[in-house]
Amino acid sequence: MTAGMKQIKWSLIFLFMAMTGLLQAQDEEQLPGQNLTVISEIRPVLQEAEKVRLSPALPRVEHTEPDLEYIFEEKQIEVAYEAPEVRPLAVKAEALEPLPHAFVKVGFGNVTTPMAEVYLNSGRKQKYRKGKTNSNYGAAFKYISQKSARAEQLYSDFRSRLFADFYTDAAYFSPYIGYSRDGNRFYGYDPATDTVLAALDNKQVFNYYYGGLKFGNPEENDAKIDFDGELRMAALSDYLGQSEINPVLGLKGSKELDNSHRINAGLRLDYSRLTAFDTLVQTQLIFGFHPSYLIRGDVWFAELGLRTGSDDHGFFLYPDLRFERQLMEESLVFSAAIRGQSLKNNFKTLSDENPYLQAGQTITSSRNLEVGAGLSGVPFRNFSYRVEGSYTNRRFMPYFMNDTLLPNRFNVIYDTATSIVKLHAELGYELSKKMHFLASGDFYKYSTSEQFKPWYKPSMKFSLLLQYYVIESLRIEASVNAFSKMWARDDARAVIRLPGLVDINLGADYKINESFHIFVHVNNLSSVKYQRWYRYPGYGINGVGGIKMIF
Repeated sequence: MTAGMKQIKWSLIFLFMAMTGLLQAQDEEQLPGQNLTVISEIRPVLQEAEKVRLSPALPRVEHTEPDLEYIFEEKQIEVAYEAPEVRPLAVKAEALEPLPHAFVKVGFGNVTTPMAEVYLNSGRKQKYRKGKTNSNYGAAFKYISQKSARAEQLYSDFRSRLFADFYTDAAYFSPYIGYSRDGNRFYGYDPATDTVLAALDNKQVFNYYYGGLKFGNPEENDAKIDFDGELRMAALSDYLGQSEINPVLGLKGSKELDNSHRINAGLRLDYSRLTAFDTLVQTQLIFGFHPSYLIRGDVWFAELGLRTGSDDHGFFLYPDLRFERQLMEESLVFSAAIRGQSLKNNFKTLSDENPYLQAGQTITSSRNLEVGAGLSGVPFRNFSYRVEGSYTNRRFMPYFMNDTLLPNRFNVIYDTATSIVKLHAELGYELSKKMHFLASGDFYKYSTSEQFKPWYKPSMKFSLLLQYYVIESLRIEASVNAFSKMWARDDARAVIRLPGLVDINLGADYKINESFHIFVHVNNLSSVKYQRWYRYPGYGINGVGGIKMIF
């Protein structure tokens, strides 16, 4: 390792420790926010923390090349094994361009909104070259906060991550470690009338530590055996005195028998231990095994598998079947799937969806069986589409309901059998590198067994994104996000419907030179203070602007 590379490495470690220490020392009045998973360049839509997260869609058939620009991913293993897609509908992968060593983005908004993003790395390299040991490493830090005029409506979101990749002839290893600190306030009350709630300590802060190791073989081998795995450890604590540990082990492997046949197997161990009030302890262990057999034809493939194991409800056994066939080459592709699995519901997943939870909630896993089919294709070079429908039976599906004593906090309630009919449609268009357009819509019909209504679940969700380069150095962007009304209960326990939302956002990015950009984003142009959760109005119109520097 050269002296320059050593200097970069120790600089990254020092910067990680310094930023984490600075955050711990800052005034707690500035620390509230929501625990969001950031997987791409920060685009601070301040009401985004209130967006809807819906049930999972069927596995997609096409393979989409990821956007590799300034991304650091924080993702837990959800299932034991995902078979590789056989015939991608996307364009062929292009050679990777050199990645800048540093990316810095800073800005400020109209409602006390400081934000910053820093990404450092050793430079993108060829992942693997025979007979050589290659390495990449880097660090990423992101911070945003806001404070509105409403009493206690404020939040902050800080996250950091160190990561590395090491490649040898035999295997690759990707260790990572991260920390996030997110806070908010239980601001769902009227200070003039809810004097009891106003007198309480309404602070909430989440501290999340995680680390792990991904590993596998880097290239094809004579035995035609592929393997990948991840070992991950996470710990979450909050201001209310709750703490949770969550070790996860995921392994997957495959053996190619010939050009048309492959056998696959996956293993998953996922353990959660939640402690509340120093005495209430809950545990959840999900063990899963997923064998499958993949068959390829000239214009089709089929995967025959099953998912079996145990969770806190006992033994489970589900089919896992997938089929795809090109009806008109890539212009018209039919796909179908039947998939069952056990889904984790722990303190982390539930508080990610609703950060205003009362302490001491019950955690239990869900069981999901989904059947669906769809059509997709790329009839023209720059145009793609997808239409699919599905039916899902979800056992022990979590919903949220306001607490009767502290109505600005929520309890988790489970429905033993929820049926979901879903229709999904999307369109994508790209005009060279000048314009990008994507529109998608989801429609849902819920049928519950015990709950009177599917609380806080919209029956419609729509999104639209348009990016356009006016000139090579000026990009403008517009997006629309909408969802329908949702069922809830008011303080008198009467059933009500919260209004829906149409959220319109605009943005622009101007490149002065290759190393310096300026940007501005204006969010929620309609200035509707919608309620994702009852008693919690969102933010009105807001904007943020700043600079980006790339080295």
